[in-house]
Amino acid sequence: MQTNLTLSSFTSVLPGKPDAPTLLTMGVNFLNISWQRIDPGDGKMISYTVFYINTKNQSKNKIEVMSGLHQRNLTVIISGLQPFTGYFVWVRAFSSIGFGHASENSSFVTGCKYT
Repeated sequence: MQTNLTLSSFTSVLPGKPDAPTLLTMGVNFLNISWQRIDPGDGKMISYTVFYINTKNQSKNKIEVMSGLHQRNLTVIISGLQPFTGYFVWVRAFSSIGFGHASENSSFVTGCKYT
């Protein structure tokens, strides 16, 4: 008995790479950041992950953003931060196909005014 087996391959397109997040507002212990929605590729957008690192002690944290994904500009408030401390912040998209590339990081300092 002979069985014919046909294999085919296809390439799925992952979500695009977001632009680096921008600062909307900030305070002594929070950062309100924004980034633009990206092309989800071949999948359905599930979430964005916002990563942030404290530059003093290198502690890494993340926030999952799962609502408002259809909006052109997305925002999140990162709260509970240390006063007058530097943070690196970046964003990565996740779709039903998988994770996209992370954005470039942005650097912000809580409690400092930017000009």
